[in-house]
Amino acid sequence: MTVLSKGGHESPMKGGSAMRYPRFLIFALLLMEAGLMALAEGPAGAGGPWYVATTGNDANDCLSPATACLTIQAAVGKASSGDTINVAAGTYYEHVTIGKSLTLAGEDRETTIIDGGGSGNVVHITADNGHMSGFTVRNGYDGIFLDAANSNTVSDCKVVSNGRVGIRLDHGASHNTIADSDMANNGASGIDLWDWDHQQHNTIIDCNVYQNAGSGIVGYITTDGTEVIRCNVHHNGTYGILVGWSSWTVRDSNVYANAYDGIRPDIATYTVIEDNNIHSNGWRGVTLHGAKHSTVRRNNLCWNAGGGAGGHLSSNNSVYHNNFVENVLLPQAADSGVDNGWDDGYPSGGNYWSDYMGVDANSDGIGDTPYAIDGPAGSQDRYPLMQRTGLPDSDGDCVFDSSDNCPTVWNPEQTDSDGDGTGDACEVIGVTIDIKPGSDPNSINLGCHGVIPVAILTTEDFDAATVDPDTVTFAGAAPKKSHLEDVDGDGDIDMILHFPCQEVSIEPAAEEAWLHGETYGGQAIEGRDSVRLVPPDSPADSDGDGFTDAAEICVGTDLLDNCSADPIADNEPVDALPADTNDDRSVNMLDVFPMFPFWLQPVPAPPGTRYDLNADGDVNMLDVFKMFPVWLDTCT
Repeated sequence: MTVLSKGGHESPMKGGSAMRYPRFLIFALLLMEAGLMALAEGPAGAGGPWYVATTGNDANDCLSPATACLTIQAAVGKASSGDTINVAAGTYYEHVTIGKSLTLAGEDRETTIIDGGGSGNVVHITADNGHMSGFTVRNGYDGIFLDAANSNTVSDCKVVSNGRVGIRLDHGASHNTIADSDMANNGASGIDLWDWDHQQHNTIIDCNVYQNAGSGIVGYITTDGTEVIRCNVHHNGTYGILVGWSSWTVRDSNVYANAYDGIRPDIATYTVIEDNNIHSNGWRGVTLHGAKHSTVRRNNLCWNAGGGAGGHLSSNNSVYHNNFVENVLLPQAADSGVDNGWDDGYPSGGNYWSDYMGVDANSDGIGDTPYAIDGPAGSQDRYPLMQRTGLPDSDGDCVFDSSDNCPTVWNPEQTDSDGDGTGDACEVIGVTIDIKPGSDPNSINLGCHGVIPVAILTTEDFDAATVDPDTVTFAGAAPKKSHLEDVDGDGDIDMILHFPCQEVSIEPAAEEAWLHGETYGGQAIEGRDSVRLVPPDSPADSDGDGFTDAAEICVGTDLLDNCSADPIADNEPVDALPADTNDDRSVNMLDVFPMFPFWLQPVPAPPGTRYDLNADGDVNMLDVFKMFPVWLDTCT
């Protein structure tokens, strides 16, 4: 075969026969080949990442923040499987359908919102291997619908205020993970693995599921292999976790304050419930309703209204190594099933029961008489444990330390207002304090034998009366006494505490001092105020009244004023001249008489310190002698 050379001559080619091709045809073929390659590679710029912003335009190329799409759905349409779509903060009123394996990343779940406008599936995912994070999804019929979608991850999302379900898995959606997300205030369930269609091996981990009108988490019929791990499931309108006709694992979770049962395996098989804190539910902590071959072990079951656990029409289940603590209905468990076991044999033992009255004569840690389980089955825990079992629970609040967001302070509700992982009970509340109320500056002489008054003030956000004075320290010192009064005259009751001067530890160069303590509920508090340290031997006398600043600090008079503002002592916060003890602007015998109740006695606190004019810790003639330099002086 031949082709024409540049000069029009034939050129030999491989092949056999010769054929002539016009040059324009060869050029056209090359163009077609290039076009096909371009189509195979996708449109220019394909692969993203893609960008969406409320200031964008769907006509843009969406390949940069400056040329972002306006809607998420438009970016999904432009993207290819494997791409990432970055969504800027803002509220997007739309329904998003994702049929490709994409990463959909919101800027911040608190501020990046997809609003369904009160209808439909707000986010409908039908593809496998996708990732969605950083969104609030709200105001739809269902919030997020994983529809026959497998191996997807939904993380760091808030799915709230939807008409029916927060996150729904249906049509065989399996091997998905829901992590680090909140499902709350939805019209039915927080998470629902729909029945019959084999939604299996899904994982729900580190989630908060609360205040949903129905159950927190539901999986009914052929949802085997579901795992609920380290979740907080609470204050839901029916059950905390409802498992039906399936095999699940629920572990390391806090399930509390739900309207009915905390966890209900309903005709479930081979379900494992372990290492959970299940308390304060409206009926039982765990109800094994028709369940078979399931295990309930190493759980805290406390303060549930209908008892810690019950087996109704169930069989061959094992309940052991749990702590049954102060459940309301006694006995704390019931059994109307067949062949349910309530212990793990000897010497492993059974459960701990807070109302068990038996003894342990041989000190093997197991009671010598069985604990009777209520109900027609006639079941017993043959080997009741004498002490609590399972993981440590240092504060005894029915929450194991491993899952307690404040393991040193009783806080069974695990409130964490700022979502930082540390419970409010362990967060330190900043309080307003006033060192030496009415004094400015707050001068302190640590050589005094008296006390330093410090007020904790009640504010709009804090009630000083809730402080436990026995827990309070000021600069390392405990108070000698405390009382409640309106220190700042704002109509609110404050707390004032008196700290021994010589027990207070403040560095000489310090410009502020700290107070620490706790409320009666165990909430930590702290506050600080400015200080001015005056050495005990300082000769300074700022107001020239003959008493050094150091001495006036001990007595509690004004360092900067040598004359009372008003002749009525109770009409001003701080006295001025130390020798004028009755504050009548004159120093005479009338100033000696108030000393007599404290005469020759150690001075523990005000008002005695007011008369210890030489600051030696006692009221005696030496203090009278301190008056002589200004005897009969009159202040005008």
